[in-house]
Amino acid sequence: MDRPQESRQLIVSAEHVFSALDSPQRLHILTLLRQRDHVVHELVSALGVSQPLVSQHLRVLKRSGLVTSARAGREAIYHLVFPEVGALIDAASSLGDLILSGQTPLAESSPSATVTPINKHATATASGKAAITGRMGNPEMDMPGLVPSMPRPSKPGSQ
Repeated sequence: MDRPQESRQLIVSAEHVFSALDSPQRLHILTLLRQRDHVVHELVSALGVSQPLVSQHLRVLKRSGLVTSARAGREAIYHLVFPEVGALIDAASSLGDLILSGQTPLAESSPSATVTPINKHATATASGKAAITGRMGNPEMDMPGLVPSMPRPSKPGSQ
């Protein structure tokens, strides 16, 4: 398999998993199933949402292949297929904690670099995005090509 094909497959595979994880309720369901198998009414109680909503999320997780179910009388027991999803959630949580607290490898390895995290407890830049700046507050000096070139306003009186 050539590199572009490997890269495409990597993205397709990752997108399949990440799209299934793209919901706080589904993440919560997966963390509960990580502990043990559950029936729907247990998940409804734990999440505090309606049974149809939980069932909808379970359908998404089943279609993704992360969750399976087995009948036990009138109830379906839901089971986590891949325990690795727990490690993925843990890794994402740890990364999120670092990002939201501003403790990134960039900030730790380069004392002249600053990272402004974006969350409800942090201050955003004027554009509403995270700010990463380097020496003298000029990101272009540390990351050429990553910051789009903008025309510089001319100083009054200079031509």
